[in-house]
Amino acid sequence: MILIRLTEEHLPRLAELDRSDPMQGIYEVQNDELVLTGLDHSMSGWSDVELQDCTRGLQTMLSANGIVMGAQASGKLIACAGLSSVESHQYPDWRRIAYCFTDRNWRRKGLGSALLRALGREAERQGASSLFVPSLKTEESVDFWVRRGARLLPEVPSPWNSTYESAIPMRYDLKDI
Repeated sequence: MILIRLTEEHLPRLAELDRSDPMQGIYEVQNDELVLTGLDHSMSGWSDVELQDCTRGLQTMLSANGIVMGAQASGKLIACAGLSSVESHQYPDWRRIAYCFTDRNWRRKGLGSALLRALGREAERQGASSLFVPSLKTEESVDFWVRRGARLLPEVPSPWNSTYESAIPMRYDLKDI
């Protein structure tokens, strides 16, 4: 497995990632706490719309001087994650990490952590101290971030509340890498 910096030419390869995971537990935020609420049977793979949305999001990130990294093994894309600046002057020392996906067959092997460390080092070089993480609501995604020390952002007005309504807003301090 090797980590690589992805460019726009790599984005069509997102379809190679198997992100299926039937019967995922789903987290909700209730009274500023994470609560595991039930199961979601819809995580059976990428829909065409989800794939297009993800590709557009990563293209936007790249065109705004963001960084997209990935990993490949045997010539196949097995993970990706993007890093961009936060769209707010109130948080100049924050970066946003998004579009983090690891192929189902490569999960729990340290790949997500390796991508996080690589992107964290890039963020620190840019002067960042924290990452804003709009986590998917799935149990596996939220648990990944919590195991690494990310904390739930309180339900206060922020530049992210309206932009990432379907995500769990989390903060990851780069000193914890």
